[in-house]
Amino acid sequence: MEDTTFYCQGWLWQETKYGPMIWHSGAVGGYHNFVAYSPREKVGIVILTNNVQSNLADAMYYQFFSMYFGNTGADLSGEILKAKKAENTGTVPAEPVLPAGAHPSLPLSAYTGTYTNTPFGTAIVSEQKGNLTVTMGPAQQKLLLVQGNENIFLVSDSSVKMRVTFGVDKDNTVKSITIPLGRVTPVFTRV
Repeated sequence: MEDTTFYCQGWLWQETKYGPMIWHSGAVGGYHNFVAYSPREKVGIVILTNNVQSNLADAMYYQFFSMYFGNTGADLSGEILKAKKAENTGTVPAEPVLPAGAHPSLPLSAYTGTYTNTPFGTAIVSEQKGNLTVTMGPAQQKLLLVQGNENIFLVSDSSVKMRVTFGVDKDNTVKSITIPLGRVTPVFTRV
């Protein structure tokens, strides 16, 4: 369904093969939600869940609009549930597998500092016990980063599989951090 996505005043505008979709998702305090609207079709959906570690709300969004537009063969929420059950039984790795000999290209202290992105706010990178931590958002959510290779780090959380990338210039000065946030991947610029 994805094609091009734009961020506009807290909402995401996504151009899809079915026309534009306006949506927003988020999680806080153990809850995860998803709200989406098709202005062309004048139909929308609001999904509220009490499991922040599940992608069920996202899957239900895709399932709803897939079915609405006539694709009844996919069971996206079932696929998400199956993956979550496999994770809970330990049949999938808890953390992403790092490449052999993974190491940062710079000392960890070179990555620490404050980074900003106008719509998404501030991300503070600090070094704690030999790892990097990113603190961001109004709830001061913390992401523990595990050393990847070069300027790529992995989030050390079994429910979140993502890579955080630092932008480094030719003089080995860290200029930015790219943090995947759902379907958008904003770049935060170092202050």
